[in-house]
Amino acid sequence: DGMPAVASAWQGGDTTSEYGLVAWCEGGAVKARHWAVHGTPGITSLGGGCGIGGFNDVATYDGHPWLGDSTFQVSLANPTAPVVALVVGFSQLNLPCGPCMLVPSLDVLLPAGNPTPIPIPCDAGLIGFELYTQWVQFRQAGCTLLPDLSLSNSLKFTIAE
Repeated sequence: DGMPAVASAWQGGDTTSEYGLVAWCEGGAVKARHWAVHGTPGITSLGGGCGIGGFNDVATYDGHPWLGDSTFQVSLANPTAPVVALVVGFSQLNLPCGPCMLVPSLDVLLPAGNPTPIPIPCDAGLIGFELYTQWVQFRQAGCTLLPDLSLSNSLKFTIAE
C-alpha cells in the first residue's frame, strides 16, 4: 500500500529506459504511470590537460550521471605519473597556468583514489545539475605556480533523471 514499484517492459529489462512503469496501490485501487527519462545525461571533455608530451593520461568514467546511480565513478585511464587528487567543481573556473587549464572550481578536493566513486543521490533537484572533474598528478608541466603538478583533461557531467 502506497509503496511504488518499478517494472520494465520485459523480464530483465532496463528500468531506466522509456519502457518503465511505476505502479502502486491507493485506496484499494492499483494505479500506474508510464515512467520516462527526463533529460539525457551529458558527458563532455573540456580539455585543460597538460604534462610532458607523449603521455596520454585521460579522465574517464563508469556508470551514468543520473539520479540514484550509486555505481557512478570517475577514473584516470592508464596513469603514467602518481595521482595526487581529484578536483570536483560545481562550476567552471578556467584558471590558466602555462600550458595547463584548471577547469573546475575548487569546491571539493578528493585525495588520490583511482577510480573515485561519486554516487549520485536520488534527488529530483539535481536534474540538470553540472559537475566538473579533473585529475592532478605529480609531473612537471610548465606551470610556474605549481611546477611539479600536471592536470588531466576535465570532464563535465550533466545529471539526468
